Amino acid sequence: MTMHRLHRTLRWTCLPVVAAALMMPGCNSTKQHDEWVADANDRWHSLRSHVMLETATNQFNAGQLKQAEKTVTDAASVDADNPALYTLAGRIALEKGELEYAFKLFARAIVLEDLEPAPSAEPYYFQGVVLQRWQKHEEALERYQAAHRLEPDNASRLLAVAETLVTLERFDEAIKELESRLTYFDSNAAIRVALGHIYGLKGNPKKAADYYRDAALLAPDETIIREELARTLIEADQPEQAVRVLEDLLADDAYAHRTDLMRRLAAAQLKSGRVADARQTYIDITNIEFDVATDWIKLGELSWRMDDMGGSLIAANKVMELAPNRHEGYLMAGMVWQKRDRLEDALRLFDHAARLAPNDNTPLLMRGLALQKAGKIEAASLAYRSALKRDPQDARAQKLLASAQSAVDAQASVPTEPGS
Repeated sequence: MTMHRLHRTLRWTCLPVVAAALMMPGCNSTKQHDEWVADANDRWHSLRSHVMLETATNQFNAGQLKQAEKTVTDAASVDADNPALYTLAGRIALEKGELEYAFKLFARAIVLEDLEPAPSAEPYYFQGVVLQRWQKHEEALERYQAAHRLEPDNASRLLAVAETLVTLERFDEAIKELESRLTYFDSNAAIRVALGHIYGLKGNPKKAADYYRDAALLAPDETIIREELARTLIEADQPEQAVRVLEDLLADDAYAHRTDLMRRLAAAQLKSGRVADARQTYIDITNIEFDVATDWIKLGELSWRMDDMGGSLIAANKVMELAPNRHEGYLMAGMVWQKRDRLEDALRLFDHAARLAPNDNTPLLMRGLALQKAGKIEAASLAYRSALKRDPQDARAQKLLASAQSAVDAQASVPTEPGS
């Protein structure tokens, strides 16, 4: 129905009211006549403004801000005391980033709403949004609490209160607010997600996982909840459960190539002692994203743990190719060559790694171990001393140097054969 037809319908709806008023006994009283006409006009203006408000709301929801703003302005000229018009005008201003103007419009709406028998929570809520953008969180909390009191059945009002309490680091109050309404909102996943998030912030991943698990059951299609559940299960030292959740996610074709989830799966597998599975997961990752150096580093480390020298060397060479300025590839390759008794190749790679990582003593310590294994104790001691120059508190270097010194002392104490 067009606006012209709506206005025509409303006009003919109101005319009988005016006509009936004129025909009633005593209509010759000018005062009473004026009251009836004024009342009819007020109802007409109210009906018209509500129709225009609906139109403006549809325009706003469609993203037509300029048209919505004009319609609201026209409606306010007809019915200046309709609080919903000011609320919508404030939302339009808020969407345009005009925060000061939006705040004033919401304030006017609140004044008018307070005159209504059943005031709306919306202007309080959106004024809270403005205050939150201004980083006035205490004042925003007051507005959200007012909105929640007016609409206790609206979960979004409760969540706004809880989220603001979290921003203020009043975690226990936020938990109390949410948990007190769990039974009422027994099918609301968002409240469980919020509780999971807060318990995570408080360092209680086990409790957080319980709430994420409940939320996942209530909203099985919301994969982001299951992702958070898996992450929290790993933190809660429940890696096997995390593996099951992640394997279920990755079984979905839409997520089969999500390497971020695959990395999380590998972490859970590794934490549960499934090194071979973790390595296979990293093989799968590098088949999808073959140019991420950190993935190859992890694959090399896992191959080393499984005593797969060939796999470690392949990964090390790939790291050196992708990230020639990172030390890990040279270090890993040096370790392989050392294990294969190719001392000179190993030392060359350890030296290169040490130059690239001036704050990491591992390459120097590996150089010392390689030399010590080859019986070159003095040279090994020199490597350990170099490490201690970088970090005098390095316990590994101190222990290895003491070990090398003991070996030197033991050699010195061996009695010389007569005649030698």
